[in-house]
Amino acid sequence: MIVQKIKAADKNKDGKISKDEAPEKMKEHFDKIDKNSDGVADREEIGQMIRHIAMKAHRGHGGPGRGPAAKRGPGGPQRGPSARGGRPGGSPADRFKAADKNGDGKLSKEEAPERLKEHFDKIDTNADYQLEPSELREAFKKMMGKRRKAKD
Repeated sequence: MIVQKIKAADKNKDGKISKDEAPEKMKEHFDKIDKNSDGVADREEIGQMIRHIAMKAHRGHGGPGRGPAAKRGPGGPQRGPSARGGRPGGSPADRFKAADKNGDGKLSKEEAPERLKEHFDKIDTNADYQLEPSELREAFKKMMGKRRKAKD
């Protein structure tokens, strides 16, 4: 996956990728990615690149504004017992808000519940070191898809 390649490329772990550190495919487009022309792609620029790639990959799959990048608010549309708070701790949106200690609408690794910490980097698809509700929804969908396939 892109995120893992980029994180692996960040040799000095400063959250930035220089052109020398960049994976080959990223080097081809480095000048476009490095919006402020400071010689490194920072977290924001990398996040924009990943979102751009994700949007291109999802075009034609449900139309504009659909897919994992669609903003549907914290927790997204709720269905089933969790929508009514039937699960311990309330709905997913309620649990997210409770964990979001600084109220910025994202979870840092420090804010994340223990069960998320071990998968944090994999769930953090835009490599901004924070989990957004859309990233958690996608991770949940993938997990549920794997469980359904295992049952079949």
